[in-house]
Amino acid sequence: MDRFVSQIGKGVIKLLIMDREFIDGAMISRFKKIHGIDCLVPLKSNMHALLDALGISRMDKVEWMKYEEVKDERGRIIEVEEVAGVGKVESWDTCEVPLYVVLVRTRKADGKIELWALASTKEFRAPCLARELYKGRMQIEERIDQIKNCWWVGCFTTPNFNADVVHVFFVLLVYTLIQLYLKATHHEALATQTIETLKQEERLGKDAVIVYAEKYFAVFDLDEYTDIILDLREKPRERMRRWIKKFRRQKIRAP
Repeated sequence: MDRFVSQIGKGVIKLLIMDREFIDGAMISRFKKIHGIDCLVPLKSNMHALLDALGISRMDKVEWMKYEEVKDERGRIIEVEEVAGVGKVESWDTCEVPLYVVLVRTRKADGKIELWALASTKEFRAPCLARELYKGRMQIEERIDQIKNCWWVGCFTTPNFNADVVHVFFVLLVYTLIQLYLKATHHEALATQTIETLKQEERLGKDAVIVYAEKYFAVFDLDEYTDIILDLREKPRERMRRWIKKFRRQKIRAP
C-alpha cells in the first residue's frame, strides 16, 4: 500500500476491504492518518472492540434492520440476516483512530443465531452499505478460490512459458464466458458454486435413483447405486440386466 500511494498518489484508493487475518490496529491508523485510506474489516471474536460493541447494543437497544433472507426451493424462509449500527468504538488500544462497528446477525430456521461484526474507520450512513461492500469482498475471494482450486488454472503440464500463458488465458476466458451465460439465462445462483459442488448436487438430485421393493423404497445417489449393482451375485445381476434391456427396447424410462 505504501508503494502504491508513493507511485500513484493519494486519493486513488479510498477504502480498503480486508480479511480479519490482516487486522492490525497500527496499520489501520497509519493508512487513515497518512494516506487518507479508510479500512473495512471483520472483528475477531475475542477482540475488546467486538465485546464492547455487543455491550453497547444490549444497553442502547440498537435498531436491527433486515439485510437479506434466504429461501428454499419451496419459497420458505430458512435464514434471515440482519444488521445494526453500534456507532463509535474506541477501546482498541493499538488503533489510534475511532472505529464504527456494524453488527451482523443471522437467524436460522432451526433457531440458531450467528453473530459477527464489521469495523470501519469510515462512518456509513446506513449499516447495510458496509455489509454490502464486504459481501463483494467475499464474492471476489470465492471466485478466486474457484479459479485456483476448481478450474485448475495453475495445473501446468509443461515448462514452456508461452504454453502456460495460453493455458491461463483460455481457462479465464472459458470461466468468464460461463459466468456471462449463467447471468444471461438468469442462473446467477449457480455462478457462485464450484464445479465439484454442482457435480455433487447433480448426483444427489436429478440423477438420484429410487429403488422400490413391495411397500418400501430407498433413494441412492448414482455412484452408490452403481456400486450396489456391481456387487450383486451373478443371477440377480443377470435379472437386472434383462430388466434394463427390456425397457431400452421399449424406449421408455424404467418406472
